Amino acid sequence: MLGRSFLLGAVYAGLASVQLAAGVPTTSPSCSRQPIADFEDIKVMNPVSPTTVVGYYRGLNFQGINVGTFSRASSTGVISHSGTQRGVFGLTSQADQGTIQISIPPTSKSFSLTSLYYATVGATQEGVVTLPAPGEITVKAYDPKGNFVGEKTLTYRPMAPLSQMIFAEFEAAKFGNLGKVVFSFKSLVAKALIAGLIDDLTFSICPK
Repeated sequence: MLGRSFLLGAVYAGLASVQLAAGVPTTSPSCSRQPIADFEDIKVMNPVSPTTVVGYYRGLNFQGINVGTFSRASSTGVISHSGTQRGVFGLTSQADQGTIQISIPPTSKSFSLTSLYYATVGATQEGVVTLPAPGEITVKAYDPKGNFVGEKTLTYRPMAPLSQMIFAEFEAAKFGNLGKVVFSFKSLVAKALIAGLIDDLTFSICPK
């Protein structure tokens, strides 16, 4: 029994050493996965124009991001991945609130972004009848000290007036143990204005 226990201990120690050598962020047992950020429980004051600010939500600060809605009866637009509501950002929300970002509050040490659904639409801000449009959303990751640690560019090329959101997964090596992520967006059509949509974000938060 002693030999077997010693062998298992050596194997686990070896695996831990490999993880650390590879630079894979380790997750503290105190870190917890939060409920999916689907924006459904945020009360929208004006469904036609997304001016409801997300703010503090699911344990993180959402800045430059409002709540938009989609009518399931509509024959055009981008369908929310779940429910009818989603986060939306564009020139209007950016002008009103500043940098488009998701960040930790003072009570948290870090967070890890795992996945989200995204799309782009043709507008300065999303409306109920906004059409899907080709665009790119770049997500830049920063550690709790403000150092840039990685980025991922998400491309959206809709094929129809009524389109689905696309799933994006984020690498733990770049998007683990963060202080914030910053979103930027651009159209793939010259001189066209777009807005970005996000839905069903999954992430974990580590308290101080």
